[in-house]
Amino acid sequence: MLPDAARTRLPGPMMGAPNRPGLRVIVKLIIALLLLGIVASLFSSAFFLVKDDSQRKRTLSLLKLRVALSVTLIIFVLVAYTAGWLVPHGPQP
Repeated sequence: MLPDAARTRLPGPMMGAPNRPGLRVIVKLIIALLLLGIVASLFSSAFFLVKDDSQRKRTLSLLKLRVALSVTLIIFVLVAYTAGWLVPHGPQP
């Protein structure tokens, strides 16, 4: 274990970030909603690909939506990590 003084000098995404558990819940909720939107777009696009006989390009527009949601999710996760809203964790020894 590092002493407290050494731990505060280490660079990382949590430097100076407030400890706000309510904010972390909101961030996780936003991530879950974006993932849900991506999955919903995937399944509705697959449905329109198989069942739709019209000339409308619903499959293509849903693909665009899915890509936009995925890019938004990646950017949001990167911003949340660098702002300290998301904290990586793993198994503790």
